[in-house]
Amino acid sequence: LSLALFSVFPPSLALGVLIGLVLSVAAIGMFVLARFLGASRSGAFFSGFTFVWSGFFVCQIRHLSIVEVVACFPWALYCLERAASSEKASGERASAERARQRLLWLVGFGVVVGLQCLAGFPQTAYNAALFYGMLVFARALWLLGMKWPLKKERAIAALTMMLGSLATLAAGIALGMIELLPLWDLGQNSDRSNGGTYEWATQFKYDLSQVWSFII
Repeated sequence: LSLALFSVFPPSLALGVLIGLVLSVAAIGMFVLARFLGASRSGAFFSGFTFVWSGFFVCQIRHLSIVEVVACFPWALYCLERAASSEKASGERASAERARQRLLWLVGFGVVVGLQCLAGFPQTAYNAALFYGMLVFARALWLLGMKWPLKKERAIAALTMMLGSLATLAAGIALGMIELLPLWDLGQNSDRSNGGTYEWATQFKYDLSQVWSFII
């Protein structure tokens, strides 16, 4: 997307369009997620609005790769929530249909993770993956119901949720290797490639009065 925009438009216009698209993806994703979780239209709109005008986006807007990862975050959560939902119908046919839909939403989750990795900032994608793991674990427990004896259908649903999300997460990361492997290779030339030393971390001095800016 960046390559296409900067090939067609002047740099300033391409940058503006790219930022606008990224913020739109973030706002719409948060709106869709909030609606699915039960928010009203006005509440979902407020969720999307405050998300893209939050301190994170305002402060990090110059770091496009970081912002692109976070813009996809609500879409990944939406896919996981959809994969964990719909347990009302009964019957073998309904159960098979739910399993198919769950797998489709998990595939969508893997695609979003792949896009996050392709953004080229693995640290933020790693943080997102930690949250995905906790959410999947919590949703798997929810699907089980934690009532004895455990129902076979719920056990299969929980197992599908955990194994399916793990598989699609791995597939998404593999997709992102198109970007991450060259980035890792370039990183070997960085002054951080051998880890940070005490001397490296303390090379810039700060005045004690600047503590107030941190507190504020």
